[in-house]
Order: sequence, then C-alpha cells, then structure tokens
Amino acid sequence: LDLAGVWAMCEAPGDAQQHGDATLSVQPVSAAGASEEKVPLPASGDMAERKPVDKEALMAVIQAIKFSHPEITNAGLLRTIRANHPDEFSGLSDSLFKSTLKKWNAKQDELAKAAQQAPAVKLFTVGGNTGDGTAASAVAAQLPEGMGYWVVLEDGVPMDRSGTKPHQALISYVNKKSSKKASKDGREVFKVQVAEGGADLRHPMLLYNQDRKHKTFIHPEVPGYDRIRSVVLEEGREGKLKDSGGLKAFFNGTVDKKAGVLLIDTENTAPQQGW
Repeated sequence: LDLAGVWAMCEAPGDAQQHGDATLSVQPVSAAGASEEKVPLPASGDMAERKPVDKEALMAVIQAIKFSHPEITNAGLLRTIRANHPDEFSGLSDSLFKSTLKKWNAKQDELAKAAQQAPAVKLFTVGGNTGDGTAASAVAAQLPEGMGYWVVLEDGVPMDRSGTKPHQALISYVNKKSSKKASKDGREVFKVQVAEGGADLRHPMLLYNQDRKHKTFIHPEVPGYDRIRSVVLEEGREGKLKDSGGLKAFFNGTVDKKAGVLLIDTENTAPQQGW
C-alpha cells in the first residue's frame, strides 16, 4: 500500500476500500469492540512476532479511515487500525501511531493553508456586442490630433463572434474583494492578456478593467491589434498561471459609455498591477 492508494481509497468510502490485491477495511471499532476482538499489541517479550511498520502504509490507512469516518477520535482510530489490520500493523506502538498521526495532521494544516492562499476561481461573462467595428470607427474618426496612439475598442465583444454564443464565460483567478475606481479625469487601468503559445500566434486578446465591468476581446483584424500586442510582448509579464497563462500588460484608458467603446493609451502604459 502506498500513498497513491489514498485517492483510490477515498473514491469509494464504505465498509472496505480496495487497493490492488489487498482490501483495506475502514470499519471503526469501539472500545467495547476492541475488547471483544481481542487484538492487543504483542507483549514486550513477543518482539520477534512483530512486523516492521511501513510508515507510508500507516499514513495511507489513517487517511482512508479519516475520510470515511471524519469524526473518529484518535483512540478510536488506533483501535480501528489494530482491529482491522492485526498482521500488517502488529508492530504498531502507541508512540509510532502518535508521531504518524501528528505528521498527518500537519499535512492537513498545510493543505488547508494552501487552499486559503490560492486565488479564488470566479466566472464572468463577455458578450452582448457583435463587434462589427462601427461604433469604434466612429469614435476613432473624431479623436483630436495627437491622439493617434490611442486605440478605440468596442466593449463586450466575445471571443466567438458567430452569434450563436453571445455570452461566453471566462474564469478569473483573482482573489480581490475591492477594485480601484477611475481617477478624477476618467482614466482607469486595463489589463490585456496575450494567450500562451509564442509570438507568431495571432489569437484574440482579452482586455478588462479590475472590476470586470468592462471587458472585451481584441480580434486580430481590429485596428490597433498589432500595436497593443507588441506592447504586451515587449513589456508584459507572466500572470498568476505562469507559463500556461501567457503574458499580461497594463494600459491606461477611458470608457465612453454612451458609445459603448473603450479608449486605450498604447504610448503611456500603466505600471504592473497586483490583479
């Protein structure tokens, strides 16, 4: 029995857990039951009859019993192990049991802390805009002279623009409860993510602000795509998912709610953010 057997045992809790050619019983044994079964440790003079205890196997057995009977006491756990596995753990002493259980509890604490520190997985949707470019083109044509480095994007454009999937779910790994508001001049920060896979791939890029109220996909044929993409490739950093998540960079921008567009400054980029 090895540690990999923990998962196999946990998949089908019940009267017994099957692992390879051996069956691991996880029936709890009461104090009275232990007496009736008559499975005490061998006396000190019977050391020759004891078998060395496989500590990994013992850890796996503790895991399986704890999974099937989470409320079991430490004393009940020890009785259960001795009653159901008298041969395999004939050499199990109280001190070895306590030290192994202590290690198991410490491992559970580590897993619990890791789970708390892991970013929360949240879903949000992108959609509601066909992304035909009409609104963006109209606003771009009215930009003042000297703002040629600004890119105008339509808000709410999904990755799949076939029209059959107007609202598409995206996963967020950010664990932030609050978001920064736009500055007094209306500017706020937007993140742009380039999919992992190399500089030669031209996939749609995801852009959104911190609270996800404004989010859109930038498709390769959209004016300004190459300009934004080059900035991300040159200045971007890895996201929370490291190599599997591509690169990200942050831009200053504004929102034109009436026109339904986002104006992105590709020259004066924003510093790296924590989201």
